Amino acid sequence: MRKNEIIDFKKGEKPKLLRLLRKYKNFKLYDFYENLYIQYKIIKNPEDYFLPKDEKNKLIRKIKESFNKTDIYTKGSWVVLHSQNEIYHLLKKTDYLQYRTIRNRNLITSEEQNILYNKKILFVGLSVGSQVLTSFVRTGIGNNFVIIDADEVDIHNMNRTNFFLQDLGKKKVNIIKKQILSIDPYLNVLAVDDYLDDRNVNALLKGVDLIIDSFDDFSMKIKLRKFAKKFKIPVLSGFDISKGAMVIVERYDVEDDLDLKFYLNGYTEENILSLKEKSIVEKTKIFIKVIGEKYHDKKMLDSVLSVGKQLTGYPQLSIATSLSASLWTVAAIDILLGTVKKSLRVYVNLEDLIYKM
Repeated sequence: MRKNEIIDFKKGEKPKLLRLLRKYKNFKLYDFYENLYIQYKIIKNPEDYFLPKDEKNKLIRKIKESFNKTDIYTKGSWVVLHSQNEIYHLLKKTDYLQYRTIRNRNLITSEEQNILYNKKILFVGLSVGSQVLTSFVRTGIGNNFVIIDADEVDIHNMNRTNFFLQDLGKKKVNIIKKQILSIDPYLNVLAVDDYLDDRNVNALLKGVDLIIDSFDDFSMKIKLRKFAKKFKIPVLSGFDISKGAMVIVERYDVEDDLDLKFYLNGYTEENILSLKEKSIVEKTKIFIKVIGEKYHDKKMLDSVLSVGKQLTGYPQLSIATSLSASLWTVAAIDILLGTVKKSLRVYVNLEDLIYKM
């Protein structure tokens, strides 16, 4: 798959642009530059942004009149997305980031935004992970992503993730890649249609600043953490449970004595690997304890213990996956900005927050 191209044109290079458009005549063209430029000029200045409507319209007309459309092709950047057969004409990368995240200020400062954006993040698993990834991108966390998942979209994914009918039967990595590039075409996204295993784990971790674990294979989760410890990469994961969610932060980058027992809630690697020959019910009972039995209300416990009997899958609600996305995003900000430098396991239940405060 060809890499995306970012192209800037100088005055007198309009023939180059025309050749580009002819070369990719089957690509969809989105030219947003003029509108983005005008709005960005206004929104950067609070006095202009909060002008009365008539005065603001006058200002917009004035900006438009001063706008040299003859040379507009030299302004901003042209982004060619080969994976999607699309071309975008946008503000330059730094301006585009500042504009699309401007409502983050000053909850996230411009300086902090640049730190967060210039990170490489590995996402393993794109069920709950797809929710988390979308939250990261909208917040402006990461501009270089490796996403890996071999699964196709199934209708049961639609109760809790951002997939749609037209996505059924398509690869999750391709759908999610398209979604996030539609938010920010400047992102670098490596979509790997595969499962994480011994063949690829080492290569996929190259240059990564943060690992997002959102997949189901516990034996591979253990191996992933061994690599994370070796390369000193923090791992962010958790579980959605009933009407709540857990966030787990493992700081292999700053805690030399951190081991697997923290993630496994006291269990050892041997305990987990010994489950290979166990039934789904026996495995589930252990996994409940790994997650934390006290976080499972009666409905959740009854449902989980019905997997393999009355139920075919682990029960999950969009309430919990959306909460996971929010919790993991907060944790990622703290990790990448160095605000908090410790491992943690935190569970938040929405019903408790609403009714038992």
